[in-house]
Amino acid sequence: MRVLNFAYHSPSLVPGHTPYVRDAADLAAFWRWWDAVLGLLDRLGVRAASSDDILAAA
Repeated sequence: MRVLNFAYHSPSLVPGHTPYVRDAADLAAFWRWWDAVLGLLDRLGVRAASSDDILAAA
């Protein structure tokens, strides 16, 4: 089984709390990036799995 894990630091959801999201434009770009990546993974057939799904497959 292959597992792809994504995470982000929650202060990135508030402009000004990290150098990655300094303002509203950066926050919009942050969400566009997630939409693009998750859309690509969906088109490639990559599906979400719960921790129970992963344990059952192991």
